[in-house]
Amino acid sequence: MKRGWSRSIRLALLWQLVTPWTGAASDAPVLDQIRIEARRSSQAFEIAQYLCDVIGPRLTGSPHLKNAFEWTGRKLETWGFDDVHSERWGPFGPGWTAERVAARMVAPDHMTLITEPRAWSPSTEGRIRGKAAILAASDDSAPACCQGQLAGRIVLLDPPTELRPRESPSFQRWSEQQLAMLRLPERPASSRSLEGFTAQLQRRRALRRFLREERVLATLESGKRDGGTLVVADFGDTLAGNDAPVAPALIVAAEQYNRIHRLIKRGIPVELEVELQTRWHREDLMSETLIAEIPGSDLQREVVMIGAHLDSWHGGAGATDNAAGVAVAMEAMRLLLGSGARPRRTIRLALWSGEEQGLLGSRAYVKRHFGWRDDPENREIAALPFFLRSDFGRLHLRPDHERFEAYFNLDHGTGRIRGIYLQGNERAASLIETWVAALGDPNVVTVSPRSLRGSDHQSFESVGLPAFMFIHDDAGYLSLAHHTNMDLCERLLGDDLVQASIVAASVVYQAAMSEVRLPRPPVGGNGR
Repeated sequence: MKRGWSRSIRLALLWQLVTPWTGAASDAPVLDQIRIEARRSSQAFEIAQYLCDVIGPRLTGSPHLKNAFEWTGRKLETWGFDDVHSERWGPFGPGWTAERVAARMVAPDHMTLITEPRAWSPSTEGRIRGKAAILAASDDSAPACCQGQLAGRIVLLDPPTELRPRESPSFQRWSEQQLAMLRLPERPASSRSLEGFTAQLQRRRALRRFLREERVLATLESGKRDGGTLVVADFGDTLAGNDAPVAPALIVAAEQYNRIHRLIKRGIPVELEVELQTRWHREDLMSETLIAEIPGSDLQREVVMIGAHLDSWHGGAGATDNAAGVAVAMEAMRLLLGSGARPRRTIRLALWSGEEQGLLGSRAYVKRHFGWRDDPENREIAALPFFLRSDFGRLHLRPDHERFEAYFNLDHGTGRIRGIYLQGNERAASLIETWVAALGDPNVVTVSPRSLRGSDHQSFESVGLPAFMFIHDDAGYLSLAHHTNMDLCERLLGDDLVQASIVAASVVYQAAMSEVRLPRPPVGGNGR
């Protein structure tokens, strides 16, 4: 362990010695002040805790998310930011909240179910009872074999989940060997995974039509994880009106779901009781993006952005996805303002909504300010969620596109930052390495050419703007908390949030001060 730590220190010192400094001479005192202020009076954990405990889950369109935007806006104003404002986008569609959910097995004996509804599920008509039935669906077609047999039944949609003892800890940090692998070029993306996702969407839509025609009473799905952890959303979940459930839809703890499935397979009748009360919010179909700035000086019209999505799924409280990212982004801005920094370029904070439904808020913002792309001509690719598309249509640019410098995204959990993903923009490597070396943090030494998909940085990438993701320790993000009912405040790591805030503030500041502009990723008429 000591050997790995000293290697990181040597590497950081070596970078400082051999990499040319491209920032202003006054950058170092500002970076020192950022570190001092963060360690003395960080507010990152307090912000994340308030979002989780007091406001709670923040599904786009819900009153909870509107409350979160109001609270974060007031917080930024109390820190001294001028012109904190929202930019509305949409229409998104109706908001949705679950007000009551209860389910139990009442025969052959009693079992209270650990459950959450699927987002945008309709309500039951009070407390309902029905016999459970297994959906005998093939992988390739709608379950015609069950046609006419499921009316008035509570239908199990999934096969049993195989649960095995965990062989690796849920909490992990990047090892030296793993970080070294990240410095290698990534393999080309497989078209097979995209084809599989397209097929999955087609099956889901066929299933929705079938369930509507059958007039099922309700549906159950497996929570997929063990220990009562429920995965409440997957990449196929989108906005109400597109793929919303057609019947009351519950996700049940995998162990309990498996038991019900086994009983039915044994020929033992199972009767369930379900009550689900949900509310749809149609008063305001628009959503918003919250903006705050530190004005630049001689390069004021050029912009460096830092951002995180404020929306979450509904099952937990969105702690690691993404109260942690919001807290780090806000705290980074507070540190920059409090350090007395006078950035050359304007530094702009954006808190997004609609990220979980397809990067909708950031895409609307980028289209309004910087540019957009037509939908691809290939219909199969156009039908994919935006963040999974491998091809785009014709590019249209706005004047501010040329004045944009970089976007840094925070959306990968509560773990400390270990480096930066270049998102394939390898021409930016030397400049980013300079900024990383200036941090003097032996934990932050990795600049990876690789890309992460599925978050708001892709809205900027798609129009040829430099956009980057930070490399975070997983710290239970993907293995435990992501999109589950257990994404609660207990998942947050206070010390890691402090470290991440220092890194984010320092990198953003150097980008705002740099004499050298960041190279842009290559773009063409088609593709990125």
